[in-house]
Amino acid sequence: MKKSLIALAVVGAFAGAASAQSNVTLYGIADIGIGMQDRGSGSEITSGATRPITTAPVSSDSVLAVFSGVQSTSRFGIRGSEDLGGGLKAIFNLEAGVQWDTGAADGTFFQRRTIVGLGTSFGEFRLGRDYTPGFSAAGATDVMGYGLFGNWLTFTTQGLSSQAFQAVTGSAAGDSAAVSGLLAGIDTRASNGLFYTSPAFGNTKCAAIPAPTECGVFSGGLTVTAMYASGENDGANAVSGVGDTWGGAVVYRGGPLVLQGYYQTREFDNLQNGTGDKIQYGVGAQFVFGQFRVAGNWGYVEADTNRGLTGEKEGWGIGAGMKLGAGEFLVNFITQEIDSNLAAGITPKSDTWGIAYVHPMSKRTNLYATYGRTDNSDYASTGINYSGSSVSPVGLNANVQGFAVGVRHLF
Repeated sequence: MKKSLIALAVVGAFAGAASAQSNVTLYGIADIGIGMQDRGSGSEITSGATRPITTAPVSSDSVLAVFSGVQSTSRFGIRGSEDLGGGLKAIFNLEAGVQWDTGAADGTFFQRRTIVGLGTSFGEFRLGRDYTPGFSAAGATDVMGYGLFGNWLTFTTQGLSSQAFQAVTGSAAGDSAAVSGLLAGIDTRASNGLFYTSPAFGNTKCAAIPAPTECGVFSGGLTVTAMYASGENDGANAVSGVGDTWGGAVVYRGGPLVLQGYYQTREFDNLQNGTGDKIQYGVGAQFVFGQFRVAGNWGYVEADTNRGLTGEKEGWGIGAGMKLGAGEFLVNFITQEIDSNLAAGITPKSDTWGIAYVHPMSKRTNLYATYGRTDNSDYASTGINYSGSSVSPVGLNANVQGFAVGVRHLF
């Protein structure tokens, strides 16, 4: 049975009959791997709201693990469009994550993408929940395409753990828990948003490489994206502006060259009856030559946190790919450093390595093998990311590693 017919049946269960003029598609990714993870040996805080912090050693053992979404987060979705004539079309997309090893939903149902909008000759306008411009742009110059152990998600999704924030700043445990995630490098998605993607200025194609999973986010040539999302805080006890997010990105694809840059900001509760700003910006590039390609990202995030504390994180990443037969061998290195205005002489630092081999079996199915490691120092607690999640350290200054072999199928 054709996927379009299956999709119509699924949509009908949610929303009744579909229009005969609509184009509706069911799609997804099934990705699962098996391997090992080791959360390392480090320390945990046992007492002290201000430095010096008392710590105790902790450790973990290597365990056999089944991972969902190593190369690409496992998911299924429904998308469609309707030609309205005159160059205008209606579009929608619902996308949910699935833990392929347990069958559980990956967070709130359909939390990955829920949009409806209009496509015009001036660009595409969408309302709902979608990727931020910065996240999509940075993925275009991650050599691992936001997948496999040691990809750029290790920068975008991780900040300081609450224990690390407490150790670095000397703040109280409650304050640390409230603000520790602010130094994650790029906000992945935004809800309650208006999103815009311009037409492509030019008509070149994405470089044909097997690893990236979001190549289609931007078409060839020069593309501009922008976003505004409302925190919708209007209650009597709410702090106005909390959650408000805006940003933009530019991505250029010209033959073997990809260039990108982004800037975005989000307001948050500073725990002093006001708001602080989280600012994120970065640039990246990728170049393909013959059987090889090289790519690099630079990212920066800063936040005015609670009680007048400030924090910032800077990350660099560089990677390379080499075609081996039908597949590709990949290597990536990321270094990150965090600084705070109340952390004199303490700058948590982490270095991450990732390697992988991706071998296509067909246009929709491939095998992969991947290994990654993160070394932490000076109160750092960075894990090692794969597409669907991460291996987190057992404590401060713990070194983590993971290995997996698996299969990815697109449908």
